[in-house]
Amino acid sequence: MRVAKSLQAWLTPLPGTKSDAIRHHLDVFSSARNYDPLNAGVAADLMVFRGPIEPVLERLDPLLVSPIGLGDQEFLSLIEFVRDGLLDKRAQPEHFRSLVPGQVPSGHAPLVFEFEKKLP
Repeated sequence: MRVAKSLQAWLTPLPGTKSDAIRHHLDVFSSARNYDPLNAGVAADLMVFRGPIEPVLERLDPLLVSPIGLGDQEFLSLIEFVRDGLLDKRAQPEHFRSLVPGQVPSGHAPLVFEFEKKLP
């Protein structure tokens, strides 16, 4: 039962998750053409300008032109690999907060980092 619930949780699309990113790369044309930045949780200031997607798709790597079919278990395994196998545990926000300067030599405002957001 627990495994089934875990599988269902990972297969349920959630905005801005690793599973969304993986799903996108499994069927790039469909994903790109149906992309909704609001549904994906994109910040409002990043939704102002949206360029045409077809010129981007015309240059797509041939390996991604055809949709890639994965079974539920294969998809779950891929998500687990990306989530657990590729994460350097040292690359967490608490290790980088002290490296962000309060000011920069140019006098411009420094970048704003969203450290309070937890990594999935």
